[in-house]
Amino acid sequence: DIELEAVHQAMNPSKGPGQSMKSEKRKINGPLYCSKAGSRLRSTFEHFVTTFIAPHVYEQTGYRNIFFQAQPCLRFSPPAKLRIGRPHYDRMYHHQRGQINFWIPLTSAYGTNSLWIESEPEKEDFHPLELTYGQLARFYGNGCSHFTLPNSTPDTRVSLDLRVVPGPCFDAEALESKGVDGFPLFKVGGYYGEACIDDNGEWRIVPGTVNYSHDLVE
Repeated sequence: DIELEAVHQAMNPSKGPGQSMKSEKRKINGPLYCSKAGSRLRSTFEHFVTTFIAPHVYEQTGYRNIFFQAQPCLRFSPPAKLRIGRPHYDRMYHHQRGQINFWIPLTSAYGTNSLWIESEPEKEDFHPLELTYGQLARFYGNGCSHFTLPNSTPDTRVSLDLRVVPGPCFDAEALESKGVDGFPLFKVGGYYGEACIDDNGEWRIVPGTVNYSHDLVE
């Protein structure tokens, strides 16, 4: 068994750490949710959405439904001399403006192994998210630039992240979220699932809105 912080030791030795971990991320994320072994992860994730994410958004906004990324993305940042990815905000990848991000480290996140963000769009006061397992961060990734640096620590950072749109903020026909063919890139029942609060005050996943077989989209 290998601790998550040392998972880079099991990477493909023919590739550099960054290249190998990025390819492994793509291999892992898709099959992860569709596999038989992924059933526990799926139920745990949906429980997390209905017991923490949705109630948190409701507490902050009063909105009684949310649209959430049905497949949270598992990401790796191994010790490396090169960064993985580039500075960006999610609007660059056609995500709609009402969307917010939740970032959940599965290992200690600190210094150059963490995600770096700015506190407000274009403020450029970049800082790392310093978190441990059991903590999470919420930020406006649609407008705030974020990125990783070359990880000079000895530890791989492993994290999950998902994007959420509070119900009334969701725009199924958002122009910025349409492809060249004019059709939405992120649909409910595909990229998004929906959760709503019932008359008894319980949050539930709306039947038919969660699909774990769709292709992973950044």
